[in-house]
Amino acid sequence: MTAAITIHFKQPELTAGCIDTLLADGWDPVLVWDNSADDGLSLQPLQQRYALDTRVLLISNSSNLGFGNGMNAALLELARRGHGGPVLLVNNDAHVRPGMR
Repeated sequence: MTAAITIHFKQPELTAGCIDTLLADGWDPVLVWDNSADDGLSLQPLQQRYALDTRVLLISNSSNLGFGNGMNAALLELARRGHGGPVLLVNNDAHVRPGMR
């Protein structure tokens, strides 16, 4: 398994576009760390959209840790869940191209 992490920040449509391209290219799991500091409000559309997709891990977080600390926290969460392989760190405004993985 090759995991990917993206940081969500208040724009669920933007984050969903990133997630969709990661999933289409075979990244699994895709961990989304919420850095929105909006009590999960902007994470809710993503929770609804990916509720049945076990490849997507949505992590609610109450504060904005910044990009670097958010990525570090997300890496720790992946490790806590048993993932020890390679991880792609990607901005939520990025779209991966098919075959990148």
